[in-house]
Amino acid sequence: MRYLQIFLLVVTVSMLASCSDDTTTTPTDPPSNTLFTWDTLSASKEAGGSGVVTVSQSFAQTITATQVKVEYRLQSNVDSALGCRGSYKDSTNGTGTPSPVDYNIYAPVDSAMSFTWNVSTQPYYSGFGANLIVSAPQSVTRYVRLVNIKVTKVQ
Repeated sequence: MRYLQIFLLVVTVSMLASCSDDTTTTPTDPPSNTLFTWDTLSASKEAGGSGVVTVSQSFAQTITATQVKVEYRLQSNVDSALGCRGSYKDSTNGTGTPSPVDYNIYAPVDSAMSFTWNVSTQPYYSGFGANLIVSAPQSVTRYVRLVNIKVTKVQ
C-alpha cells in the first residue's frame, strides 16, 4: 500500500509540474524550397527469375514557383548481352530541355541526373518510373532504380 501511495504522489506532482506556463518557440528558419522527396524507386528481379517489373511514383501540387529543379541518381546493373534491359521515365508538365521521355538502358549505369523545368501549368506534375525486363534467368539480382529523388523550387 505504501508503494501505491508513493506512486500516486509522484504522478500528482508530475502532473502539477507540467501545468506551468510553457513557452512556445516558433521556428525562425525560412520555409523549405523542397516540394517532394523520395528515397528510392526501384524495379528489381532476384537471381534466377525472369519477367517484367514496373514501378512508379508521382507528385502533383499547385506551387508559386516558375521553375523547379528535379534531381536523382540513376543506377542500374542491366546487361542486354545477358538478356536483361531496363528503362526509366522522368515526366513533367513543365517545359525545358531535354524534354521528358522514356530512356532505355542496356548497360550498367550510375549517374547523377539534374534537370530544371519551367512551370507553365498548375498544378505542377512530376512523375517517375522504372521498368526492368529480364528475358533469361540471371545469376545476380538485376535492378533499375532512381535514388534520392528531390524536386525543389528554383524561382
